[in-house]
Formats: sequence, C-alpha cells, structure tokens
Amino acid sequence: MRDLTLEDIDWRRESITVRRAKRGNTQQFPLQGEVGDAIVLYLQKMRPRCSCRNVFVTLHPPYRPVLGHSMSSIIGPRLKRLGIASEHFGPHILRHACATQLLRTGTSLKDIADFLGHSDLRSVSNYVKFDSHSLTKVAEFSLRGVL
Repeated sequence: MRDLTLEDIDWRRESITVRRAKRGNTQQFPLQGEVGDAIVLYLQKMRPRCSCRNVFVTLHPPYRPVLGHSMSSIIGPRLKRLGIASEHFGPHILRHACATQLLRTGTSLKDIADFLGHSDLRSVSNYVKFDSHSLTKVAEFSLRGVL
C-alpha cells in the first residue's frame, strides 16, 4: 500500500486499485466506506499538500513516498501500544492478520492467495496460521445422521 497513488482511488466507483510488486499486475477491490472515510480524513487533515502523487508521503519536506522501513517504524510501535503480542511488528503482520481472518470466515486458500496477490498456494502458508479453536470445532463435527 505504500505505493498507492491518488489515481488508484476511484471515489465514484468506490474502488481501489492495487499494483502487485512481484507479479506486476493490478487488482481492483471495493473501497469500503470506513476505509474511504479514513483515507479522506488523512488526506484532509494529515497529508501535506505537495506534488507527490503517492497517497502516503513523508510529513516533512522534501515530501516523498513513504518507504518500507518508515512503515515499520509507524506500524510497529502502534501495534505494541495496542498490546498485540507478536514476534514481528512490521507491516507484514497486517497481511498475516488479514489472511488469518479470511481463513476464519471460511475463505478458500485459493481465494486468499488471489487476494494477497500470490500465484502459488504454498505462498499462503507463510501468512495463514490455523486457529486451534476453529480446528477443534471442525474435529468435533459429527457426520452422524448425515450419511
């Protein structure tokens, strides 16, 4: 998301375009109201007025796109302040959390891989952590009366 440009947000169609670094393709996603509202608030109140077309820019001149290490220094401390326990605190933890939530809601591994921009299902295993509570529920499921 650090490479997101102002042109990637289509406010009329309520969609957002994501460019995938590894595969070089783009994906379009619906722009959820709460996410759109947060972006508008950021653009109006926080983002410096500048010629840089990236949505996320540095807060001090010279204004330029926010780099990966900067994202880590922003996201990490906030996650720690929220009391989130993890071995890693960089932006990638958000991908892990997203993949885990998609799995919990019953999304297939193929759909999770597509959503994350992976062409190989094995890549998803790096992000998806199985929830032991959910696995216990699956293990306890009885087929009695179904067959």
